[in-house]
Amino acid sequence: MRTSRRGFLQRASAAAGAVVAWPGGSGVLRAAEAVPPLSPDPAEAPPSHRADWMHRAKWGIFMHYLAAGAGLPVAEWNRLIDGVDAESLAAQLESVGAGYFFITLGQNSGHYLAPNAVYDSLAGTRKCSRRDLVADLYAALARRKISLMVYLPAGAPDRDPAAMKQLEWKKGPYRNAAFQRKWQQVIAEWSGRWGPKVRGWWFDGCYWPNAMYRACVPPNFRTFAEAARQGNPASAVAFNPGVFIPFSPRRRMRISPPEKSTTLTACAAAAAGWTARSSTC
Repeated sequence: MRTSRRGFLQRASAAAGAVVAWPGGSGVLRAAEAVPPLSPDPAEAPPSHRADWMHRAKWGIFMHYLAAGAGLPVAEWNRLIDGVDAESLAAQLESVGAGYFFITLGQNSGHYLAPNAVYDSLAGTRKCSRRDLVADLYAALARRKISLMVYLPAGAPDRDPAAMKQLEWKKGPYRNAAFQRKWQQVIAEWSGRWGPKVRGWWFDGCYWPNAMYRACVPPNFRTFAEAARQGNPASAVAFNPGVFIPFSPRRRMRISPPEKSTTLTACAAAAAGWTARSSTC
């Protein structure tokens, strides 16, 4: 199939509003139903429109606040987290008109900026901060009507070998079922703690979705999202699969193994007039 650059962009624009991926099931792209008016209360929004409130919020700020390395002493990490002035940060966000704020819970070092007894138990480490910075940020942001969302990698902290071993994480296109069951417990613990205070989750590094998440039996995309929504069923949840195979509108799109389709490559294929499928249940 060949198409012009203009034709491809026109189809892509149309498909962006007409196509959705169903991560918990077969991975088949489906035509979206007509989008209803925005719900006045995000908690009452149907599941397919959990992020509608972001349209009204207009824009926000995403901030990474991370430990310098896996070897950072826990006492120093606690000192740094204790030093964050949530009120001043919220006031700055309000002054620039931000409608929402994203904060990293942690990343590769294994240090996290909120307590999590489940993580401590499963990972065998004690790198979670004493202070619940997420709860304190919420308190400061809520008074200014700024929504709060959180970021977390989809995999174990890969600069912390001890945690990786305990969590049974194997980096690469593997099923990682034992790890995922543990990671979902960690996520559910945080989500249950915060409830509706957190309105969304961004999971980074979902690089092998076919191998890890597109399964007919748990753990899969559905149980992953359910863990994030443990405390707030209305949470918006996003999975970032990273960089995709480049393609040119002047030639046929090619999707190479082992990941033959992902959410965005499938959307791109649909935009070009194709139907993308993964395994069906």
